Amino acid sequence: SEPFLKLNPNGFVPAIEADDQSMFDSAAICLHLCETHPDRGLVPMPGSPGRSECLSWLFHMASTLDKACFDVFYPRVLAPNEAAHAAAIERVQPQ
Repeated sequence: SEPFLKLNPNGFVPAIEADDQSMFDSAAICLHLCETHPDRGLVPMPGSPGRSECLSWLFHMASTLDKACFDVFYPRVLAPNEAAHAAAIERVQPQ
């Protein structure tokens, strides 16, 4: 819809409005929410031990697993046939 495209010009979810600005990348959204609620202890804060490992997994999830899950749950959008859908399911299975 036009209102959603104003929030996220790419037209994909997730998208949120935070601090009067739109955010539309899953890793950015996760990191923003974690850092704006430090009392919850969701991620190591900058300078803390484990921060680099946490960021590595967060961005790995956003760049690989997120895309594969989209193909699994919306197979006709980006994986238009059964073979592509089966390959997407294989990518998200634990090794």
